[in-house]
Amino acid sequence: MCDSLNIIFKKNEINVLVEVPLDTSTCVTWNTITDYDNLEKFHSTLKKSEIRAVKGNEITIYQVFKTYLFGFPINFKNLFLVNETPNRLTLEISQIEGEFKKYHSIWKIEKKNITLLKINTSITLSNL
Repeated sequence: MCDSLNIIFKKNEINVLVEVPLDTSTCVTWNTITDYDNLEKFHSTLKKSEIRAVKGNEITIYQVFKTYLFGFPINFKNLFLVNETPNRLTLEISQIEGEFKKYHSIWKIEKKNITLLKINTSITLSNL
C-alpha cells in the first residue's frame, strides 16, 4: 500500500514518485531492500535477483521482472549498478544494460512518525 503515487508521462519517459509508509524500523527496512538475493520475496513482479559483483558500496545486480501486457507475459532483464549510502539510508540505482534506454532510481528511507520509503524513478523507453 502506498501513501502517495505520482506518475508523469513525457514522450518516451516515465517518472514515478512513490511514498510507502511502513510499520517497521528504518533498520529492518534497510536490511530488507538491500537483501538483493531475496528481493523477489516482497516485489511481486521480480522473478530473479542476484548479486553479480560487490565493490565497496557499489553492487552490480542482475534482475528479471515479469509482468503482463494485454494478457501476454513480458520479461524485462536488466543489469543494475546500486550505490548504497547507509548513513543516509539511500540507494541510487542505474541501469548498466537491459531493456530500457535509461533507468535511474533513488530509494530513500525517512523516519517521521513512521518509517517512510520514498522512491523516485525515471525510465526512458527504447524506441518501439
